[in-house]
Amino acid sequence: MTFDQLVVSEGISAEIKTGSLQPPPAPFVHYRAWSVTLRYNGQRFLTDYFTPYFPPTAVDVLATVLFEAQSVNRAATFERWAIDCGYSTDSRWAYQTWAQIHGMIPKLKRFLGASYNKFVATLNPPPILHQGSPEKT
Repeated sequence: MTFDQLVVSEGISAEIKTGSLQPPPAPFVHYRAWSVTLRYNGQRFLTDYFTPYFPPTAVDVLATVLFEAQSVNRAATFERWAIDCGYSTDSRWAYQTWAQIHGMIPKLKRFLGASYNKFVATLNPPPILHQGSPEKT
């Protein structure tokens, strides 16, 4: 089963509203901002999401946050994560991004519960990371 099929079969839904809780970070100033609430098994997961044109889907958002979580989980430290992602270890923006993702992981695990590993196992990296930076700093 593909990731997309798993999201649909597990009944994950998304409520997508124009605007975001926070202003877009510098790399996304020309992107459209969305406030996304994912719902699954009575749980909610709220995140901002930025796209160049069209609103995201539940698959887009969940794939992105899981991919970001996996990038932090694979790296033992901020420095290793920054190097792996091609960011400067002196970049405040990179550290803030890492810290935000690091803090999101327990929330994401609570949201998906026992199914977390099942979703990770079917995950393929999204073609564009919408919460991370499209530019290396």
